Amino acid sequence: MRTRVSAGGGGETLREKEREERGAPVAQERSLAAEARIEATVEWISPAQAREWLSHCLYERQRKLREAHVARLTAAIHNGRYAAQGITLANVEGRWVLTNGQHRLSAIVRAEREVREVVIRKWQSMEAVADEYGRTDIGVRRSLLDSMQAHDVGAEYALNPFEIKRHGAAAGLIQACFERPRGLGTWDRLGLSDPDERLLFAVEWLPEGSWYWKLLRQSLRGRTHYLQMAPVAAVAYVSRRFAPEQAEAFWSQVVAGKD
Repeated sequence: MRTRVSAGGGGETLREKEREERGAPVAQERSLAAEARIEATVEWISPAQAREWLSHCLYERQRKLREAHVARLTAAIHNGRYAAQGITLANVEGRWVLTNGQHRLSAIVRAEREVREVVIRKWQSMEAVADEYGRTDIGVRRSLLDSMQAHDVGAEYALNPFEIKRHGAAAGLIQACFERPRGLGTWDRLGLSDPDERLLFAVEWLPEGSWYWKLLRQSLRGRTHYLQMAPVAAVAYVSRRFAPEQAEAFWSQVVAGKD
């Protein structure tokens, strides 16, 4: 038996002829869900199904797999303590994208056992997928870096993942008036707990970030240096925004005399 609850109304029970290895609902369900835009079902996920979703539906900007987390979930499956937390698939113009659940699916594959899970299917745009992925996760709060990578923020400014991470930290310092954030409590106290606001703020400072990291990239050539620290980058950002000519001359001299 499989229980289905859609956004358009209550729940109903459907008898399956077999446990389908699929990424989408059957035609009748698709019609209802297309109107409701969301569907939640309780399903048994086989290792084959998990492998299929991981192989063909993985979100292209998904962060790296945390092996320790997969190991914990695998052990929970083996000892009977696994708790369903939800797997989310988004239908983007007919293509199914896995936006939440790669660790649980990986554990199912590794454990080689069928697991009962809640599967949430949504019909939405890729922009909505990126926004949702950047803001939410089950068990782990996604970082600003995750949000920026989900939205492909650094692509336009040719920033690599290391530079995006440092840029996010520098922008966070500016937003917090140079009070170094220490956990979520700092953001809450400063009234900056909304991850969307932090993302938008970081994006607003990308022109300064692009200038600064390009300057360092040409000079450092992959070496680690104190100029890459977030507080230094934040000061450079602010100086360049409010006194661009003087800042560019000053920081060029600083970088040139880095050694």
